[in-house]
Amino acid sequence: MRTLKLLLLSGVISLAATNLASAETYRAAAWQPDTDNSIVGMLWFTNELAKATDGEITFEVFTGGVLVPPKSML
Repeated sequence: MRTLKLLLLSGVISLAATNLASAETYRAAAWQPDTDNSIVGMLWFTNELAKATDGEITFEVFTGGVLVPPKSML
């Protein structure tokens, strides 16, 4: 019984450790071009967030309606 408890405990600890070490990557989409003020602000924010979290949280930014057309976003 003690061996089973130790195995379960080590499994839980290893799962928790892998979740803490994983980085998150999100996607952001906009229909405006890269030169639009809102996109410049979004790119600045995502870069600063990546720096502040040491790359733990990053964004992949898609502009110009690549993922979703403008009509669907509005």
